[in-house]
Amino acid sequence: MNDIDLLDLVRKQEIPWSIQEYNERVDEGEEIEGGPEFLAGDYMPLDISGIKYPNSYLLDSPYIPGFKFEEWDPGQDKHTLFWCTCGIPDCWLFRCKITVRGEVVIWSDFECFHRHWQYDFGPFVFEYKQYLNGVRLFFNDKQLPHLSGFQ
Repeated sequence: MNDIDLLDLVRKQEIPWSIQEYNERVDEGEEIEGGPEFLAGDYMPLDISGIKYPNSYLLDSPYIPGFKFEEWDPGQDKHTLFWCTCGIPDCWLFRCKITVRGEVVIWSDFECFHRHWQYDFGPFVFEYKQYLNGVRLFFNDKQLPHLSGFQ
């Protein structure tokens, strides 16, 4: 976003949480491969090979994970931006709410689905036309774009 890779931004935010979890698990006697930052940013771009453009996936139709949300759960309306590096789509999700309001698209309420980590960025507001161009590039490049035009 504005030439900042979203995954890099996420990784930086997750480092303190990863270190804290690492230390807690080591204190409990668990042996963990990797260092204290082992969980930070451990995502990969979505595999969208089965999705064809045009598609409203990054607008108003979130990816539906392989598990069911309760009706009251606000997570059912969130969009998955990254998957776990293990390749299992529903293992480790990084998600956000995507809202279309007039001539803007808003990314907000970022979350790691399996952790209650806090993210100190966003919301990101994109101009609708620039956003649609970014979505088109997303489907052509098969990875999340460096979207510009956010406020």
